Amino acid sequence: MSQLVGGTLKTSAERLEDNIVEITVTVDADDVKKSVASTYKDIANKYKFPGFRPGHAPRKVIDNNVGKQAVLSEATESLVNEVLPLVLEKEDLVPVTDPMYPRPAMVEDAKDFEFKVRFGVRPELTLTSCDPVAIKLPSEEATEAEIDSQIETFRGYFGKYQDIEGRSIEAGDSVYIKCKGGENAESIDFENRLYKLGSGHMPATFDEGLIGLNPGDSKTITFALPVEEPKEGEEAEEPKNAVVDVTVNRLVERVLPELTDEFAKNNFGFDDIAAMREAISKEIGEQKKQAIPQIKENRVTGKLAERLEGEPSRPYLATIYQELGQNFMNQLQARGMTFDTWLAMNNITAEQFGNDLERQATDIAKESLALDALVREKGFECTDEDLDEEFKKSGIEDWEAAKKQFLEDGRMPAVRVSVRRNKAIDWLLETAEVTVSDEPDVPAEEPKKEAKEEKPAKKRSSKKAEAKEEAPEAEEKPKKKTSRKTTTEAAD
Repeated sequence: MSQLVGGTLKTSAERLEDNIVEITVTVDADDVKKSVASTYKDIANKYKFPGFRPGHAPRKVIDNNVGKQAVLSEATESLVNEVLPLVLEKEDLVPVTDPMYPRPAMVEDAKDFEFKVRFGVRPELTLTSCDPVAIKLPSEEATEAEIDSQIETFRGYFGKYQDIEGRSIEAGDSVYIKCKGGENAESIDFENRLYKLGSGHMPATFDEGLIGLNPGDSKTITFALPVEEPKEGEEAEEPKNAVVDVTVNRLVERVLPELTDEFAKNNFGFDDIAAMREAISKEIGEQKKQAIPQIKENRVTGKLAERLEGEPSRPYLATIYQELGQNFMNQLQARGMTFDTWLAMNNITAEQFGNDLERQATDIAKESLALDALVREKGFECTDEDLDEEFKKSGIEDWEAAKKQFLEDGRMPAVRVSVRRNKAIDWLLETAEVTVSDEPDVPAEEPKKEAKEEKPAKKRSSKKAEAKEEAPEAEEKPKKKTSRKTTTEAAD
């Protein structure tokens, strides 16, 4: 990549207020001379100068036609862009903002060049305690409640709706209705659709309008449309009412088949209910065994984040927010779905989606910063051997070339952050005080789904990374996701 002699590059860093690091960079005179010469050559090849073949115009001619200051300005920009990856590597720095230049400077041919550059970085917060965390985990065996729940799901596959006679619609009932939308509800138009009162798919006012009706009754129901909260400085929208003409076709209840040995045999091929329960128990147990390591990892990092003193900076949150959003949009595009279609299918607004994404980004940021604090407290380091191991495990055939490219691009500091966080999580997992409990307040399912961090080997789901923290993949790709799989995959 670079013709610069990296060993001659000098840097010194100072941490300023508001999570800004200022780096003073000195480029050796020989490297400046090479950069200026390269710029003159590029200009000579790019433009036509009367009397000279392309690429052969002397500097004096170029200076007279283009301007010496313009040439040096272009050389400065080229040199700074070439130097910045080396600067990040020398200072082992992962920025969360674009570079900022407090005092612009310009190169002078064959002289040392000094300039200052500033980057926004992650805040260095502290923990109230670095002691091992205490968590609860579900047991690896299926509980009776879990087996019962699965069987009820299976019964639901064969449930049927039967008419209820002799009474009117009550709260929580299921009905088949015909709807024709009027003012502000033109898109509502169907002949016979199942609707459950209290499901939340329609406003409570709509449900209240159905209560007391009987099959065959018709009614015009008016209800207020939801209004999004105005953004700062904006006026609130005027509330609107929607009008819908509704006819009740049927009042129904869902009837499930009786749970008998015959049900188990005819529908699922088991000899009896006991055999069915045994098979379900085994399957649930296998699923829990596979899920528990991930659940444990999520919970130890979540507990550690509760000890974090301070809040993530806005620039850091912005990098994670933007990356989560971009990853989610990429997933929708891969499925051939638009964002508006997805919102409609999930009955949420763009504002609600954005708020959820912001909450997820905040969780990721807090866990990331908590891990960073633990890394500093425990002194976890990333050695050259650790880096080699990461790249070897990446699946890249020429891992040494990939590692070299990461170094030249200034992306290796992000890999080091990932390795150190991995070590912090390993320590949390090894030292955690674990209580096994299947109480309802302990979810036995997910770990939070997370966005993948660009890393060479094991995808440690709780290893947070900034949008700019990268690491090698089996195929090098542009920045991938943060390690925590939140909105993008969970929503998907």
